[in-house]
Amino acid sequence: MGAGEGGWTTVKQERVGVHATSTHHRVCGVAFLLVLSACAGDDGATGPPSSLLEGADIVITAVDPDTATIDTTITVRITGTGFTDGSTATWIVDTTAATQIRTVTTTWKSETQLEALIVISPDAELRSYSIRIRGKKGKQGIAVEKFRIVAKPTQLPEPGTESGASDINDSGVIVGGGDDMSGASVAIRWTPVDSGWTYTILGTGGAVAINNEGIILRRAWDGLARTYRSWIRLPSGAEVDFGPVYVEDISNDGTIIGSIRDAEQYSTTVVWRRVSPTSWGPPQSLPIPAGFTGAGFYVISGAGHIAGTLTSSDSSLVVVWRYQNGLWLMPEPVDRQLPPGVIAISDAGAIAGYVLPCTLGLPNCYYSPAYWPSPGGPRKILPTLYNTRAFVRGMNNSNHIVGSALVHYFDGMTGPLAALVWHAVIWFPGSQWPEDLGAIRPSYRGEAVAINNHGWVVGFMNDNTSLRSHAIVWKLPASYTINAPLTALRR
Repeated sequence: MGAGEGGWTTVKQERVGVHATSTHHRVCGVAFLLVLSACAGDDGATGPPSSLLEGADIVITAVDPDTATIDTTITVRITGTGFTDGSTATWIVDTTAATQIRTVTTTWKSETQLEALIVISPDAELRSYSIRIRGKKGKQGIAVEKFRIVAKPTQLPEPGTESGASDINDSGVIVGGGDDMSGASVAIRWTPVDSGWTYTILGTGGAVAINNEGIILRRAWDGLARTYRSWIRLPSGAEVDFGPVYVEDISNDGTIIGSIRDAEQYSTTVVWRRVSPTSWGPPQSLPIPAGFTGAGFYVISGAGHIAGTLTSSDSSLVVVWRYQNGLWLMPEPVDRQLPPGVIAISDAGAIAGYVLPCTLGLPNCYYSPAYWPSPGGPRKILPTLYNTRAFVRGMNNSNHIVGSALVHYFDGMTGPLAALVWHAVIWFPGSQWPEDLGAIRPSYRGEAVAINNHGWVVGFMNDNTSLRSHAIVWKLPASYTINAPLTALRR
């Protein structure tokens, strides 16, 4: 496992050294896993090369911490052997210094310990980095891809002791729910202010969705009536009482999906089209092909595409409805080969969700995260970490998918790969693996539920002790892509 999976504080020791010759073509020694030597002759060597040098080679045995977030300044303790006064530490990708990680000072503590004060840019790539130590007279050693940069989790303020985020719009406004000081469930809106957020309590229940205009869906369980009640909060602060219905999601043009109940308490999924800035028309059903008797709706994209399911007495089919020229078109199947589920859909109609590629109930059979570029398009099973489980929860228009996956973390006692914990992750298009978004503590359980088109991710995290969840936001770098596959040692 690399430095992205749980903040290990120890690193497996391997030895390597560099003995320079008197020519310009010096020999480079290479160690296979942890530490390798780099060819001398690079910029910044602290002494002239000499084949007559004696003394210990530079060996790196531990990096603490070995995980850090973007946009931070941190002191990293590096231990090993062969360190000399005047040694320097540089963070590198392959053999090139990483410009987005700047070493301010390298302090020599002893032959076995250095401390490096580094500044990590807000735009640093989320990936593994190597650390190169250069001593006097041309000696150096490299810890290969043993320092990890992850996104920066920020806990949002909360009115009580627990909260969770459910959605975020492109302005960075976050909605969700939590409790107040009395323990009652309340809907919350978080608004970005300077470098932080402020919160507003919107009423009882929870806020489940927000569009780019700032319209918020809120719903709450009415215990007396034994049904849900829903409200639409407008950007002006006014609220529309939607009555005893269940709202689920909203598009950027204000189309709402949800469900209503009849007198016998049978539920029917419906769509409400916005007819004015402050009002919506009556609930509508969507077209159903012959042979099917019902439909359910999961999610609506910002552009108004609805993903859901068609049902009959003996089968079901996951589909997408599109709205065109004032009419709902007949639905298009997502996948006819494997039973899918749709969790998120982009404005262009790309789909993220899951499939069941095996017979449920058999050993090691579970739902796999999946992606389709369009309804009926070629399915891609999304990779997981260590061939374990993962779930999709959200996607933006760049097809960056967020959710959660099991990752290894080091508990400080039982050794590497000591345990598995759910962490928030992101899948970038074309990436070999999902990226661990990072946690406030490596052992904390986290989940990402939504991502906007600027790379702001929201979700929740808990400490596995109190089991109280807290709303979290991760702000990814301005250019948030993975430019190189992650090291196989992490998987």
